[in-house]
Amino acid sequence: MRRYRFGRIATLFAAIYVAAVVVSGVLALATGEPALLREIVTGGWDPDFVPYTWRVELLMVAGGVLQGWAYWQVLRGRPAGTRAVNDRPVRLLRAVLYLSVACTLLYRLPIPVH
Repeated sequence: MRRYRFGRIATLFAAIYVAAVVVSGVLALATGEPALLREIVTGGWDPDFVPYTWRVELLMVAGGVLQGWAYWQVLRGRPAGTRAVNDRPVRLLRAVLYLSVACTLLYRLPIPVH
């Protein structure tokens, strides 16, 4: 197993971020006030732009968890040691990037959410 220069620190920061997203998601679903969740994940969305529904907040939590994983990938730094023979971490990262673009484009389609 390969080690990374800042692996433990990156894991700590990513875990704190994901925990904050999950806790604020639970609070948003319980209270019906998604301001904290939206501020953490997106930097704040206008409630008139995207109204509160449980499906939107669930997608926000999923997006926040995905962002936490991406933070962990980026913050851990370069690998230390020798490279494994069949090491292909880029494939999963590329798939997530394409999924992110597809979700962004799907969001722009005129689909009713009610």
